[in-house]
Amino acid sequence: MLSLRSYRALIWSGLTLAASIGIGYWAYLFYAGERLLEGALAAGSAEMQRTAATTADRFSSAVREVDFVLLDMRNDLSLPEKTAAAQAEQSRALFGGDIDFALSRFGRQGELIDSSIAAALPLNVADRDYFRYFADDRGPDSLFISTQQVGRHTGRPRIFFVRPLYGPGTFDGVLLCSLDPAYLSGRLALLGTGGAGRIALRHRSDGSLIAGSADDGPTALAPAIAAPAAEDRGAHIFGDGAAAQLVAWQQVPGTPLVVTVGRTVDELLAPARSEVSDHFAKSALATALLTLLIAGGSALLLRDIRLRRLIQLSDARYARLFEAIPDGLVLVDQGDDIVLWNQSALDLLGVDATALKERRTVLFDETGRPLPLHLYPSMRANRQVSAVALHSVRTSGGHLRWLSFNTRQLPAAGDLPGGAVISFSDVSRLVMLEDSLQISQSVFMTAGEGIMVTDRNRRIIRVNPAFTAITGYSSEEALGRSPRELLGSGTHDSTFFDAMLQDLAQKGHWEGEITNRRKDGQLFVEWLKINTVRDAAGNLIRYVALLSDITARKMRDQEIWHRANFDALTGLPNRTLVMDRLGQALPQAARQRDQVGILFIDLDKFKPVNDLLGHRAGDELLCQVAARLAAAVRSEDTVARIGGDEFLALMPLIGSMDHLKAAAERIRAALAAPFTIGSDVVHISASIGVAADAGANANPGNLIKKADAAMYLAKSRGGNQIESRL
Repeated sequence: MLSLRSYRALIWSGLTLAASIGIGYWAYLFYAGERLLEGALAAGSAEMQRTAATTADRFSSAVREVDFVLLDMRNDLSLPEKTAAAQAEQSRALFGGDIDFALSRFGRQGELIDSSIAAALPLNVADRDYFRYFADDRGPDSLFISTQQVGRHTGRPRIFFVRPLYGPGTFDGVLLCSLDPAYLSGRLALLGTGGAGRIALRHRSDGSLIAGSADDGPTALAPAIAAPAAEDRGAHIFGDGAAAQLVAWQQVPGTPLVVTVGRTVDELLAPARSEVSDHFAKSALATALLTLLIAGGSALLLRDIRLRRLIQLSDARYARLFEAIPDGLVLVDQGDDIVLWNQSALDLLGVDATALKERRTVLFDETGRPLPLHLYPSMRANRQVSAVALHSVRTSGGHLRWLSFNTRQLPAAGDLPGGAVISFSDVSRLVMLEDSLQISQSVFMTAGEGIMVTDRNRRIIRVNPAFTAITGYSSEEALGRSPRELLGSGTHDSTFFDAMLQDLAQKGHWEGEITNRRKDGQLFVEWLKINTVRDAAGNLIRYVALLSDITARKMRDQEIWHRANFDALTGLPNRTLVMDRLGQALPQAARQRDQVGILFIDLDKFKPVNDLLGHRAGDELLCQVAARLAAAVRSEDTVARIGGDEFLALMPLIGSMDHLKAAAERIRAALAAPFTIGSDVVHISASIGVAADAGANANPGNLIKKADAAMYLAKSRGGNQIESRL
């Protein structure tokens, strides 16, 4: 049996053959039509040439008649009674009574000697071509026929027939017959053409019209006739298109006259073209009917082939689709037998076709126990309209593959039996993701750190319980609000948050310390870590923040730092802190071309107070001394306790030594004033050493040593003194 492709090829071959035959037939038809037209043109040309030859032969008798008149007139010139008028009257019967003609005689100088015209004017024809022909050239004694000219006496068109008058060795003039062209036209009309065409008489010398109904010949005809090499007879087509004419010509024997017969090519070919057109019309009708018959039959055959091909393609498409579906598909009939499946079903179950049909696959339920055979989806499909189940199979590698089964009944329809279709897909990844999500959810809910998730517009979309414990805000209170709006303490300005957002945009994360406010209004310090989350295309979708309350740790760190840098009794900075500040002040003074001043203060008479009034009184005195020292210096100055009763005043950017000495004097005077300790009044004083330096490379330790040396000098001089080492 032939395939669909073979059928189609056979039909197209038949159509190609039929088309080739049709093209060949029409090519032959056009060829035959051209040959028919060429034959008609050749036949018309031959007929017109015969007509021209017959007419020329007959018209020669009319020429001989005119010549006879001239010869007769020449023979009778010696007779007195044979005048031109008499001869014309005698010849009128020959030409007809109403024909306008004249006979004239001219002398050897072209002068008029005699004329049949009674009132002839004095004429001279010495300049006429017919006269010069005989007078100058001594042409042979023959009949000269002129072209159509205007008569000098009548003023009307004339054809001149001329015979010479020769004496013994002399030229004695000419005899002339002036004839109206209408006479010649009449003679042509009497001859007739038998419908062969329009007839005319032309002069061989220039092709001009001599006689005829009208000069309707082609423009190119006259040069063709007048050409020196032109033949006495012939036929030719002149012009193109609708103006094309076929003209046949024949020279009248013994004369310069040419008879022409002309017809347009369209007129000549009209009968043949009509015949060709009629034949073409009949052939076209037959071809159209045959084409319709072939086309109709071919269309029906091709339609049947296309339908069959479409059915095959549809079956193949559904088969490919069935096999291309990544999900497993199994079809069971009403008897629960597996009758159809795709390759994905075998791959997902890990079995071959035989094992699938025999249901050798072991399915497990969600608890991991083997599923009884009667509970297999393919066994229950015909008893449920639709059902969904989750089962697993063990792969060849020993791993569980989770499959989601979906069954749906297929009711019987016409000749199609009923059954059910079972589809299943690998959802192992989804099961793993669900387990992972459960783990992530448990971590999210039990984490000790606060977790806050916002959308790309920094609106909170989720928080965990630790967040609520730290901030006091529940999940419902936090959702939809921005973190800054919810927790902002006002401690940080917009510059701080702009820098945070810049890091998030450029680096994708930010980490740092921030002070926020709890729901109850209490400030707290937190350590905040923020990361951006982007989709596969790199677009920002959310922020995830982890926050820890470090307020207690921060307070402990501050307390430790304070103990390390401040005196526990007076609250003044200790040696460590003042040395740090001195190290910063020296470069600053060098940059501003200024100096740093140091006042080294040692209390006079402190030990007796401590010994007499006790250590508590001594501690109280030290605290009051610290207060007076702090009050005596500028806010930017630092007063530190560096020993039992030794103090140090750091004065950055003193401006001049006078200011430094004035400050020393204020301190001395303040400490010289009495102190009240309980009920006792105590008098002490201070020895003060003054030092200053401005070098960029100045050593803080050396500067303090200089102030210390100046202080000992003041002490050695009895105390309550100010000494300088500048």
